[in-house]
Amino acid sequence: MIDLMTTLWNSWNNRNNFIFRGKEEEAQVIWERAITLSQDFRICNKMNEPLLSPNLTVKK
Repeated sequence: MIDLMTTLWNSWNNRNNFIFRGKEEEAQVIWERAITLSQDFRICNKMNEPLLSPNLTVKK
């Protein structure tokens, strides 16, 4: 799920860079950036207390 979210975020960010700054990157660059961000997020959560609880519960 994290990989999907980071890929979507990087795609959205790339779209904004193209529209507002005229910069366009290849899909491979976007994918590699998403993977790096996802790995960094996992490393950070292992070193520090997670920002999001791993046991999310929905109260009704």
